[in-house]
Amino acid sequence: MPVDVLLVDDHRVVRDGIRSLIERSADFQVVAEAETGAEAIEICRKSLPRVVIMDIGLENGMNGIDATTEILRHWPEARVLILSGYDDENTIVSASARVHGRLC
Repeated sequence: MPVDVLLVDDHRVVRDGIRSLIERSADFQVVAEAETGAEAIEICRKSLPRVVIMDIGLENGMNGIDATTEILRHWPEARVLILSGYDDENTIVSASARVHGRLC
């Protein structure tokens, strides 16, 4: 049975690209997409996907780190993969520390 994945990114073209890569594998399936952190949390409320691929730099309100923190607070069994274009170590270390080292 494939692993359910939620894609969270505020850029449609990025979500489309990731979806295309995931669809090549029989082990994973994209079950939902969100443009905002608030949308991601709402999707998790309705049906918790096993894996969330989260953009760190979401716009329109809640960023990816805040959304990840909220998701893991309510659904600690979720696995979140942070996706980022940031390449500076401080951002990555800060993100990891804010969600208590629970990033995968």
